[in-house]
Amino acid sequence: MAEARNGDVKRAASSKCSNGYQFDVDAFSKRLQAFYANWRDHKQEPWGGAEAIAVANPPTCEDFRYLKSSALQTWLLGYEFPETIMMFMEGKIHFLCSQENAAVLEDLKKVSPNSFCIDILLHVKPKNNDGSSQMQEIFQSVKAQCTVDPPVVGWIAKEAPEGALLEKWGEALKDTGFHLNPSRTG
Repeated sequence: MAEARNGDVKRAASSKCSNGYQFDVDAFSKRLQAFYANWRDHKQEPWGGAEAIAVANPPTCEDFRYLKSSALQTWLLGYEFPETIMMFMEGKIHFLCSQENAAVLEDLKKVSPNSFCIDILLHVKPKNNDGSSQMQEIFQSVKAQCTVDPPVVGWIAKEAPEGALLEKWGEALKDTGFHLNPSRTG
């Protein structure tokens, strides 16, 4: 289930969200705009000319570690979504995640077209499935939208894939033929 950065802290249930989570839509909107503005304004450095940016958040871990993927997710969404992949593209964000995380993100998806001018696309990985077909849907979207061939996809280079989903994602991403350009954000 989606968790606050400190796993012991849970947000109070809200009557607005049937799943018990409340997104701060204004904060999300401002942060999303800041993220996209930075990407547009600094596309070459540190984003390496990326036309899409992949952020893969690993499974929950008992050890405290600083991961840029988790920090970005928490900053942007207010929660950490373990084993969730985000693919940022112009005008859309693809999420590949479990049914449980998708149920939480569904509330954000409902307000996204009107509030953020961004489409949120949820790709649900069924239990006991490696997510290959959902990954291929995301890759097809990247190929269709990107203006260069092969598409340039940015990613967080210093984070090794952890867990079955992220390991499969890493392998599948390498097999796409995309030009994978690591972020130089530090």
